[in-house]
Amino acid sequence: MTTAPKATWSILEKPVGPKLRNSKNDVRALQELLIAAGYDAGGADGTWRDRTSTALWAFREAHNPGPWETRVDPDSEELMTLVRLAKIEIPMPNEKGMNGIRRMHEWFVSQGTKYIPGAEKGEGNRAIYGI
Repeated sequence: MTTAPKATWSILEKPVGPKLRNSKNDVRALQELLIAAGYDAGGADGTWRDRTSTALWAFREAHNPGPWETRVDPDSEELMTLVRLAKIEIPMPNEKGMNGIRRMHEWFVSQGTKYIPGAEKGEGNRAIYGI
């Protein structure tokens, strides 16, 4: 039995943390995940601030037993926990062609995901945001 290839995409390009030279895009991505998961990071401006640290520690205390690094690494399981808490994970059907399209459609329908306005004219779709 062969295993189907998995799609991969890094949420962060480099580690982020309070004492690192952070990429604004990476910090913003973490802040957006924290906010979407219910933790107040003080906004998603891409600048590491005390509220970003406070939100990260609150998340960790609730979902990730320590000890913790002061940074978050791109391959951290914490990121996927945040994705799941934010409810932005979209399961892929592991099928090709029309069967895969049908299974994705059924999943979107089961989740109550509406089409973007204009879909009836071929201008919209359901794939707004997801991991």
